[in-house]
Amino acid sequence: LRDDTTRGAAAHGAAVTALMALASDAPLVDSTGAAVTPVGSGASAAEEEPDDELPPILKALIGDLLDDDEDGGSATTSAPPADRGGIQSTRWRLPTRLPARPVEVPIDGVTWLVEMTDSSTRLDLNRATDDQLRKYLELLGVEKQLAVRVTDELSDWRDDDDFVRPFGAERDAYMAAGVIPSNGPIRHVRELLYLRSMTPELFDLLRERVTVFGGDGINVLEASPELLESLPGMSPLFVRRVIELRNDPDLTKDDLRDALDGASEAVDAMRIGASPYIRLRVRDADGLGPAYVGWAVVGGARLGGPVLRAEVDAGGSREEDL
Repeated sequence: LRDDTTRGAAAHGAAVTALMALASDAPLVDSTGAAVTPVGSGASAAEEEPDDELPPILKALIGDLLDDDEDGGSATTSAPPADRGGIQSTRWRLPTRLPARPVEVPIDGVTWLVEMTDSSTRLDLNRATDDQLRKYLELLGVEKQLAVRVTDELSDWRDDDDFVRPFGAERDAYMAAGVIPSNGPIRHVRELLYLRSMTPELFDLLRERVTVFGGDGINVLEASPELLESLPGMSPLFVRRVIELRNDPDLTKDDLRDALDGASEAVDAMRIGASPYIRLRVRDADGLGPAYVGWAVVGGARLGGPVLRAEVDAGGSREEDL
């Protein structure tokens, strides 16, 4: 138990080190030994860009960690002063693109590999509309009728009314099976397993492609073609245009609007660059012990989290990412 606790603390320290280094342009190397060169600005980013509003599910879990007036606590790390004058604090802001490979962080003779994934490259189960969810499932190859059933069931699971959609189910149906639906924001991807039409195969397809908090908008620089096409008004042609544009370091929303004429709603649902909500996986480079999975919020004057847990528990079951 002591060894597990020590390893967990070291994994947490590795995640904090990697996140703070990335957000402040400190040197890092990836798992191949190559230097990590941040694309876009880290701590020196322009201050006129506002911090993203925390999704309700994260507020419920950790509070507004980006509020500079918060009195602190173990879940947050305050930024150091930018100068002795105390006029302005360092603003933690991730680069536009996160490292493609895990970064190496040595702690007490152990090299930890920290994988960082932007949550806004996945479909947010709490923000997706019925049409977007159904379309996304079909784009992933899910049979149309199954996509409709899962969409109706998920929408009934997360809404706060008792109206049953044509292929959905509400509280009474689930309680008969000993399950209490959330009737509110989904707190964990595992809740998909309670849906009556969910199968192990479909869950395996979705669990690395969805999230319960994705930030404000889909990251067009990293999102998959299927996720981009699931947005309203998007077509395969428009997806190709986005993919052609996203290598432009000076890409703007106006560029997207010009290229996606007629899909303004989709452009409004896009963001250019990583969101503050980072999914983490931390593991020993030698493969000893469990990996640790979780999340962190990086932005403003504080680093929220990381909150990590062992990916495999004592019983051998796998924890899913948030």
